[in-house]
Amino acid sequence: MSNNYDTPVILDAGVGTAAVPGDYYGFGRAAGAAISNGPRLYAGTGSPNGVVIAPLGSIWLRTDAGTAQVWQATDAVGTWVQQGTLAGAVTLTAIDTTATAAFQWTMADNQAAAVSLGAAGALNMLVFDTNGGTEHLIVNAANGLWIADASELRYGTPGSDVVHSADGTNEVVTGTGDIVHADDFDSQYGTDSDMSLAYASAGNIVSFQGVNTTAAGASPATAGWQVLTGNRITNNAVVGNGSGPASLTTGATDCTNGGGTAGPSGAITFTTGASTSTAGTSGNSGVITATTGNSEDGNSGAISLITGNATAGAGNSGNVVLTTGTSAGGTRGVIDINAATISLATQATDFDIIDNSATALTISEAANNYLVISTANAAESITLGNNTTNQTTNLSTEAGPAVTNGADHGTRLVLVEEFQQRPQLAGSIANTNASKTWEIAGTAAADANATFDTGGGVTLATAAVANNQQIVIPNTTGADNSQSPWQGTSWSTSDQVIGKFNFKVVDIANTMLFAGFKITTTIDISTDDNQLFVGANSAGTLGGVAANFVVVESRATIDLQTDTTVAVAAASWRVVIAWQADRTARVYLNGVLRHTTAAFGAGITTMKPMMGIEVLGGGAGRSMTVQRITCSKVYA
Repeated sequence: MSNNYDTPVILDAGVGTAAVPGDYYGFGRAAGAAISNGPRLYAGTGSPNGVVIAPLGSIWLRTDAGTAQVWQATDAVGTWVQQGTLAGAVTLTAIDTTATAAFQWTMADNQAAAVSLGAAGALNMLVFDTNGGTEHLIVNAANGLWIADASELRYGTPGSDVVHSADGTNEVVTGTGDIVHADDFDSQYGTDSDMSLAYASAGNIVSFQGVNTTAAGASPATAGWQVLTGNRITNNAVVGNGSGPASLTTGATDCTNGGGTAGPSGAITFTTGASTSTAGTSGNSGVITATTGNSEDGNSGAISLITGNATAGAGNSGNVVLTTGTSAGGTRGVIDINAATISLATQATDFDIIDNSATALTISEAANNYLVISTANAAESITLGNNTTNQTTNLSTEAGPAVTNGADHGTRLVLVEEFQQRPQLAGSIANTNASKTWEIAGTAAADANATFDTGGGVTLATAAVANNQQIVIPNTTGADNSQSPWQGTSWSTSDQVIGKFNFKVVDIANTMLFAGFKITTTIDISTDDNQLFVGANSAGTLGGVAANFVVVESRATIDLQTDTTVAVAAASWRVVIAWQADRTARVYLNGVLRHTTAAFGAGITTMKPMMGIEVLGGGAGRSMTVQRITCSKVYA
């Protein structure tokens, strides 16, 4: 058959073999030829690939039921490639593209499910989302994405930044990149999210913690956490290496500019959880062990530890074991114990102190040492007391109490007056029972107004007349004044004099009283060029403070009053006045330093120890009790 086209169209018959081309419509018959030499159109069953030899560009219409397909010859030696679009239920088996060019599947653009792959009932096990700018793959398979042993999941270009591999047991992560979690993203661990690793950007804090649990007592505890180094086992006859150290170390700081100052290295804070008992009995709180790092030029870090309270039941609060770091050029850190009581009453206590040290153990307040134990070899000793502030100490012996007045003895002259005889007026000292070392002085002073106090000491009382006085002073006049070492001794400002005055305040209102060193018996700030005492005046003429004790200091033409801030009260008091080697003096009230003077002049010998009281107005008389006066000085 032919037509009027320039190129003939041939209808041929056959079974479609290489020898017999089969039924086809053919294009382009050569002159005198029985078959076409141009593209042909075939119809038949089965694949033509490798079966039918036809010119390049020929078309094969496959007619098998359920497999409607179009094939095209890609050469003239029997190679065919399936063409066209498949729709509906299509069964694909043994698809092979190895003999063709690289296979490319072009999907529809901007579709949430451009291609979905799956089985019946799960048609979206794998979904290709081609939405512009957010293209991605979605795995909806019930059991997720499985990576077989020895297979890998790779990230980055060229696929080596991060590599996840399965080795038969574990997931192994390798590569040149890092796994980075965004701010405020938590990594959860455990079936019930028992643990979490989180970074909170707002506080710049990384936390690794267990989740809270509320459950019956039989249930497991909340998850703990451990940092463990591996064990080290040596299996031959050599000295092996130790196990690896575990360290929690804050970052170092550095300053590379000569004008700058490096900031502190990061602090470490440990807090164990509290143990409470809303009902029932609480458990113990946790134990903390911590060590700060060394510092080359600065201070080593401080440690602040607070054990939790045992608020109910018989539980104990935690122990604290502390060691301060040493310093090559500074002062070793101290341990500050902020507790109301340090009790050693629960058991026998052994204090093991350093050997061969002159200050193996020192109990002190600032520069004032109260107890010093020396373990210096062949010269071990215990020194009791301080030469400025400490009170008389009673040492128990088999023969009775041995009394030492601080560190006064040895290189110092010490005089102690506890008034075993009543001080009297100068004219009455010749009386048999009168004190020969102390006398009574002052305006309208009287023998009868110095009486023994049942609590110890001598009570000094005034008459009920304004400005009457009763003052106790060293014996200064009369035939017996040569018997008083208090008068005959030079209490020079150059001899490191220490005066200690014990007295009891009886009356507060309408009263002026004092204890210390003066030249005259006139209780007046402006009278003596040199004086130092602690006084009280209910009218407020001492330092302008009526309610408090005041330090009165006169040095040559300089008069000063210093408020101690300690309120006068009816009680026993102790004043200590201690001149130092530089002639400055420290004034203590009941053991607390209240004032330090400037330097007094050298060799001032006119001041004497005394105490007294004055009634400021009419009405009732006023009284105080003088309990003890102690004075000491270095031997000249």
